[in-house]
Amino acid sequence: MADTIEKLRADRDLQCFFFRPSAIAALSGATATGFTVSGAWRQQFDWAVIEWNRDNVYEHPAFRYLPDGDLSGLLLTYEETRTNCIPMDSDLFPTVDWPSLRIWADDIYYVPLRNYAVPMEGSYQPAYAEFTLSGTPSGGDFIGLAFLTEHYTYQLYATDTIESAVQALADSVNAFSSLLTATRTGTTIRLSYSTTAGANGNRFGVYSYSTGGEIWDAAAKTFANGTSPTKWRVTLDFSSLTDLDGRTIPTTNIRKMRWTYAADLQAGAFERSEFQVVVSNWTVTGTNRTYSVAGPGSRRIEDHSAEIVYSGQWTDSRGNFSGGTIHYS
Repeated sequence: MADTIEKLRADRDLQCFFFRPSAIAALSGATATGFTVSGAWRQQFDWAVIEWNRDNVYEHPAFRYLPDGDLSGLLLTYEETRTNCIPMDSDLFPTVDWPSLRIWADDIYYVPLRNYAVPMEGSYQPAYAEFTLSGTPSGGDFIGLAFLTEHYTYQLYATDTIESAVQALADSVNAFSSLLTATRTGTTIRLSYSTTAGANGNRFGVYSYSTGGEIWDAAAKTFANGTSPTKWRVTLDFSSLTDLDGRTIPTTNIRKMRWTYAADLQAGAFERSEFQVVVSNWTVTGTNRTYSVAGPGSRRIEDHSAEIVYSGQWTDSRGNFSGGTIHYS
């Protein structure tokens, strides 16, 4: 049965690679509308990528489609859910390029996927930590909480109660913190990270300190219960993509692209974990999507054919090319 070979087709035009020897990953369940990437992480800096490449180096040279890196007329939309991978919206420093679609054209461009994504499932809920103060209040004593570079200290008056001291500390946080908000319930203070941080806030901690007869229920706690969207819809219009630096990406001659997934950050010694990325509703529309294939009556001229005359400086290299060699300048 005849079939049209098209650019960015999920079950025909993508490959999976991973960091060896520690990680392992596979592309499975691929159809025209989606695929799954799954495998295992064995160390913190493991990664896996999905790659689109202009040059088909896998099929026999006589049957390959011709290289065509012009994606400028295409619009790609898909939905993505990551499990045990660093989330798309994480604000961790990208030790590998998990927040970006990397595009190799006349330069290497980094497209921030979050800028082209909208949440489909889940929502942002702030992470929080709660501390309870107990003991006997005494004028001149100090209580306090510390978060990153922010420190909030209150010196008790002789008229203070445990409740009033905790309230004074909450008022100080609300007045001066750019990241936290505080509420009091009885003798307990709840510190909430900013709403937009979501699950990212679960990675941070707060320290407590006190002098005299007052004591906190813990010396330190980690923020918890923050949530972020779990499923995203990404829309990439290749006619108007810009990179991290605001540069317009020339998409008429792309050599390759890579989506990157990385092991989620673990506290303490890394433990082996399985991961999965489910991509669904993969849709490509637009113009100039069809590849060209040499048909009957076509003439193939190999790299060392007698009809070719090279002039100037050329380098001759061997590899998986038509005829086994390639010249480039």
